[in-house]
Amino acid sequence: MPYYDYHCENCGTIQTVKRTIKEIEENTPVPCNYCDSTNTKRYYKPVAITTTSHSNSYTENVQCCHHCNCYEE
Repeated sequence: MPYYDYHCENCGTIQTVKRTIKEIEENTPVPCNYCDSTNTKRYYKPVAITTTSHSNSYTENVQCCHHCNCYEE
């Protein structure tokens, strides 16, 4: 089973949870381990993208998360 990160909208903590694909597809609530709230959302971590060409190397940190609305949840 894959692991997913969830952000609690009540207390602000981020937790990693093992979930089945079925749970993800059905969008079953994930309770917060710290405050027991079910007001949690999937959290997407920033990623680093590195490309190389014949003479140059380029690294960019992409700050993508649910706050930027660049994708649909």
